[in-house]
Amino acid sequence: MHFFTIVLNGEPFIRHHLDVFRALPFEWHWHVVEGVAALVRDTAWSVAGGGRVDASWHADGLSIDGTSAYLDELAAVEPERITLYRKRRDEFWNGKREMVSAPLPRIREECLLWQVDADELWAGDQIVAMRELFLAQPERTAAYYWCDYFVSPEAVVTTRYNYAANPSCEWLRTWRYRPGDRWQTHEPPILGRRRRIASVDLGWADPFLHDETEAVGAVFQHFAYATEEQVRFKESYYGYVDAVEAWQGLRKAIREADGPIRLSDHLPWVEDDTLVDLAERRHVQPIARPSGEDGAWVFSPPGKEPGPRSTSDGPIVVDGVFFQHFLNTGIARVWRSNLEQWLKSGFSSRVLFLDRGGAGPRLPGLPTRSIPRWDPEATAEDSLMLQRVCDEEGAALFVSTYYTTPIRTPSLMLVYDLIPERLGLDMSDPSWDEKRLAVEHASSYVCISENTRKDLVELAPASRGKPAEVVPLGVADALGPATDDEVEGFRREHRLERPYFLLVGDRRGVEGYKNTELLFQALGGSSELSGYEVLCVGGQPHVEPDLRKMAPKVRARRLSLSDEELRLAYAGAVALVYPSRYEGFGLPVAEAMACGCPVITTRLASLPEVAGDAALYVDPDDPQSLREALEAVRDPELRAKLVAAGTTQASAFRWDRTSAAFANVLSEAASAGSTEQRQARETTLKARREAQAARERERRGNRPPEPIQRQRPTRWALLGARVKSGAKRHLPPRVVMVLRSAKKALG
Repeated sequence: MHFFTIVLNGEPFIRHHLDVFRALPFEWHWHVVEGVAALVRDTAWSVAGGGRVDASWHADGLSIDGTSAYLDELAAVEPERITLYRKRRDEFWNGKREMVSAPLPRIREECLLWQVDADELWAGDQIVAMRELFLAQPERTAAYYWCDYFVSPEAVVTTRYNYAANPSCEWLRTWRYRPGDRWQTHEPPILGRRRRIASVDLGWADPFLHDETEAVGAVFQHFAYATEEQVRFKESYYGYVDAVEAWQGLRKAIREADGPIRLSDHLPWVEDDTLVDLAERRHVQPIARPSGEDGAWVFSPPGKEPGPRSTSDGPIVVDGVFFQHFLNTGIARVWRSNLEQWLKSGFSSRVLFLDRGGAGPRLPGLPTRSIPRWDPEATAEDSLMLQRVCDEEGAALFVSTYYTTPIRTPSLMLVYDLIPERLGLDMSDPSWDEKRLAVEHASSYVCISENTRKDLVELAPASRGKPAEVVPLGVADALGPATDDEVEGFRREHRLERPYFLLVGDRRGVEGYKNTELLFQALGGSSELSGYEVLCVGGQPHVEPDLRKMAPKVRARRLSLSDEELRLAYAGAVALVYPSRYEGFGLPVAEAMACGCPVITTRLASLPEVAGDAALYVDPDDPQSLREALEAVRDPELRAKLVAAGTTQASAFRWDRTSAAFANVLSEAASAGSTEQRQARETTLKARREAQAARERERRGNRPPEPIQRQRPTRWALLGARVKSGAKRHLPPRVVMVLRSAKKALG
């Protein structure tokens, strides 16, 4: 094992490494390259943003904080195992690539080459575990790792697939080195091996990926923004304007917050939705801790692991798997509304949200942990992984936004509908097995309508005898009546010159259960209604051609609208037409009524529960029935009655009530599980899932379920980066944040 470190002013963290290395049960050598890296070549990226080498940070090209003397002492004590590399006095290294290349001529054997930055702290058992992985799989060429990234002495980044946790390049730290391999760049780190035709990037040839290394506990701690001196250095070297002031504000905000906060709200150079929180709230035990006002730090014993947490009164873990693929559908709307209401009520402190592969949503204040994306080819492995997460978090209850399950931890299932079961659809696809397993695994259920609860008991035998509560959905606070001027402005903006009927959501559904062709058939058979328009909100990007053919004289268009625009679309419509054959709830019906829009729907499934006596009902198989309703709803007197009745009906569906009722059921379910029930679930499911996982791995050739992919930036992306860099260099941080907020508001 050959470790290498490039360093300038590495105190206090560089003092951690040697004790770890000395405890390793194999031969090792530590190469330490000290000095200033000139901002050239691949290190020059920060120059455009104002980065510079400040003379106050070095003395003749070496450290000023005691690092140089410490390294001299180490080299004298361990001359056979530690080698120092320095330039002549007052000479800089020609970029970081020259620094990392300096040790290579001295490494004359095949080995593991491991980058250990001064502020990156590892435990000895992590290094040992990774060496064993490389020995067991000699074809592997490199290894990527996750880290606990400290943005202050007491706070860490809590999410992944974002700033400081970008799996396409962070954190590649170990390579299987052979003499002759050469560094092509350091930022990003590319170690190349010459082949007959071209050089191979070892980091992308056949690496261990993040989730593989995490599985053996190899998650290091990166104290990147732990001291004010580090931040001052980044302020000049990377051109981060007013970084110290921003960092101090960040520390204050973290201490005052009750949960995670968004890092980009405080550090202008962070551009995504990364969340940070106190390390203790995320159960991270720092290896390094400040010991007093004198700037000294102390280190915990290398290899020390935190003990398991108790599950009593533990968090309710919510798997955000549905957001991995669907951000703006009805189910996503349900969960986003619940999460936002729980943040208002304080129930969010009891929740841990599992962010799948960075899909979010990332909500400040909501405790969040990132986990790998769900893969349909690795469902059993996913289930085993979820149980590990639940164990690490001491979960009292598990809830999925779709059909994922752990093994032992009790789960509550939120049941949206049983459309495929009720409609007799083909459910032979293996993905439906996960739904059946979710029903079997659940110890209790919440159904979004009474009709859904009845279908659950009738069509899912495994649910019988278990508690099943009905918690109706709610209408978003943003949806309500609009003024005539607001509606007129909306119509002008979207050039809606004709009166229109409104369709919201998917226009097909599985096997066509949404039944929207009924509207086009009704309009196509009426010359009196040919002057009307059909406005489709959501669904496929284009109105389906076969629907247009049913009413060729009727104009139909599709829009994608925000909640505020949807409110105006409802308010300006002649009616919402919702001729569905089956719904788990039918949220657009309640939304339309809340906005003063008459509703035309059917008496099937849950729709009468939602619409009550405030809608016009039609026969789902009779276009003439709908045609008569379309003509009737134009009558001012009937319309006024429907609007008044609808407003009253919609008032029963409020998200604050829904989320509070849901939270009560979750709390009861979390306290209801027993050790015996947990053991029974494990006895039933663990062996089955482990055998299934083995088959899944065999089908993939024992490779991880999802390979990481490198994305090369486009020309426009590079231009955009230069514009952002210039803004950060010349504008105050507060102005940068205002511009970023304006960009988000404009979409």
